[in-house]
Amino acid sequence: MGSCTRNCSTLLGSSIVFVTLLSIAHYMGAVDFTNDALIKKSETPGCSHDMPSRQGRHIPRDMLPSDRGIADIFRSLATSEREQDDPEVVQFIRDEIIEDRRPFLPKMSYNLYQTPQAVEVEKIFKKKKNGFFVEAGGLDGERSSNTIWFEKKHAWKGFLIEMDPSYYLQLRGKNRHCYTANACISSTNFPAMVPFVEMRGGNTAISSKVTKNSLDTMCFPFYSMMLAINRTKIDYFSLDVEGQELAVLKTIPFDKLDISVLSVEYVHTDKVQLKKLMQNKGYTLSKTISYENPSIAQWSYDYIFVKNGTVF
Repeated sequence: MGSCTRNCSTLLGSSIVFVTLLSIAHYMGAVDFTNDALIKKSETPGCSHDMPSRQGRHIPRDMLPSDRGIADIFRSLATSEREQDDPEVVQFIRDEIIEDRRPFLPKMSYNLYQTPQAVEVEKIFKKKKNGFFVEAGGLDGERSSNTIWFEKKHAWKGFLIEMDPSYYLQLRGKNRHCYTANACISSTNFPAMVPFVEMRGGNTAISSKVTKNSLDTMCFPFYSMMLAINRTKIDYFSLDVEGQELAVLKTIPFDKLDISVLSVEYVHTDKVQLKKLMQNKGYTLSKTISYENPSIAQWSYDYIFVKNGTVF
């Protein structure tokens, strides 16, 4: 019995050694194969052993437009010869830019709260149900959102626009009952690719020039985007685009879009011109909001405009 045990142990030990050596040989073979493949790849035109250092602007792969075909089509549309209701522009936005809500349950990170803008707008609408909103400057779809209150409390649906790709990914993850678009509203009457930069605090803003640190975003006229979702009646439009508010409003054909109430951030724009423009477009300044609450990261500096003759 003892002899059998010793023989079995010797045989088992030899087997382990053999399997170990075989595994090592197999691993070394795989390493050699991988190294050969990498060497062959590096010898192909355009490849090298060491990645060259990047010079100048580098556009991360998750920045729009990621698809070369989409970029080529966009360039053909980004011309002043295009009208806001150009069928090709509208179809491009509908096919490539607008996204439907994902088929998952909403996933929120904060307790629902009402921004000062939402408080005032809710009063104007007298807690109306089943309205439609647009929020430009959607951020992450939840924090400081002026529209989520109407969605959760009054069954509204809407459209969220956010140009920052990082915030937009978070926004999509909230699964709100909205169309969404990772784009910006153009300050011109035609599509344009414009640079934007990240500011202190993480927010982004359109830049006046291309720099090493700027990134690109596709911008479309607001009217074109509304036609893409087949909407010309908007109950509430929240506009917070870090200084581009006045320029954006100047492009909107208010005779073709019926917008009942707007909240417009005024802190980065010419207040006198903004109020004069909206008055000329048939709106009354209903409320001036100036509110700060750092504990919940809420800073609100908005004008609330109401369309003259609107029945609520």
